[in-house]
Amino acid sequence: MTRLGVLLLTCLLLSPLTAQDQATNDRAARAYRELNEEFNEAMGKFHKAFEATKTADEKKKVFETLQPRTDYYTPKFMALATRYPKSNAAVDALVWVVTHPVGGESPRAGLRDKALDLLLAEHLKDRRLGMLCTRMVHSLDEASEKFLRQASAKGPTFGIQARACASLAHNLKFRARLVRSLKDDAEAAKDYERSLGKATVARLQKGDPKTLLAESEKLFLVVSEKYGEMAHPLHGTMSELARWHLLSIRRPITLDKPSPNLVGEDLDGKKMALRDFPDKVILLDFNASYFPPCRQMLDYERKLVARLAGKPFVLIGVNGDGDKAVIRKYVKDEKITWRMWYDGGGTAGPIATRWEVDTWPTLFLIDAKGVVRSIYEGWPDAKALDAEIDKLLAEATKK
Repeated sequence: MTRLGVLLLTCLLLSPLTAQDQATNDRAARAYRELNEEFNEAMGKFHKAFEATKTADEKKKVFETLQPRTDYYTPKFMALATRYPKSNAAVDALVWVVTHPVGGESPRAGLRDKALDLLLAEHLKDRRLGMLCTRMVHSLDEASEKFLRQASAKGPTFGIQARACASLAHNLKFRARLVRSLKDDAEAAKDYERSLGKATVARLQKGDPKTLLAESEKLFLVVSEKYGEMAHPLHGTMSELARWHLLSIRRPITLDKPSPNLVGEDLDGKKMALRDFPDKVILLDFNASYFPPCRQMLDYERKLVARLAGKPFVLIGVNGDGDKAVIRKYVKDEKITWRMWYDGGGTAGPIATRWEVDTWPTLFLIDAKGVVRSIYEGWPDAKALDAEIDKLLAEATKK
């Protein structure tokens, strides 16, 4: 048989298989798209209803009746990944399971560990795993740590190794801070047990913050030295990302200590620094317009600014929205009169990184001398916050 004949025969033999593979990929992609759209639609209805609530009882009812249950969807995504193991959609489905964890005490909690194992064993070369590493900086379970360590050490591409190394370093830093709070706050430990499971919390509580921070610092130095020239979408380079994290480790922002001079640009691109507001009590609000609890704070904040007009007080936002046009419209529509730093990129922006902000809203109350007096993760009781601000204003007036 001639070489041309062999080639034609080979094409004839392979083409049905190729077509079959493509058809399988198409079916898997369609199944994933439909399931994901179903979940997103349910989540949209939940957010809309939650935003309309006004009382604690209403919020509780919305959570109980409308919040999509991830432990209902997780088996469906796992089944999709199992049915089409070689498809592109299998990776998407496994990533969904990893990034939508169910409660730690749920009988389906182990599916997330299985998804991570499958990604390591079958899909480590997939570029999407680099983004997954970035999204795992706040994952606290043992399987996630194993995944990040193996991806950092054995990732087939420079990019995956870099992302895994940076994410593991951030994860260790986050854990060090959390371990301290879990040891000091029994109620917080119980809350985490409900979401993560008792085994994970017990493991966390055994951790040593100093050891965790020491390894985090070491890994961020690796990021800077080995991957430093790689581009980073928010920080410019991986070296800059490492620099801000290292600064937050070596010079942390703590209570009863002077705050650093926050420097950046406002929403109009104008330079702004914390030192531009001397001798004022400052409430620094880290927020994002698309996060419902942040939007629900606005009524209080408008009233606070009006109540304290003419006094040595200033409310300043640090906004994590990615699109400046969206946030400008939001500011106009909501009649926001106070200035905001722009820190686009969620809680991973340079300012949020330096101030170790991992949740929205996070508030820092700074006295007229520039000393951090209170840090609130989540919106505090309005009356208590009013009292704390008035106390600091009284101190500033006496001065």
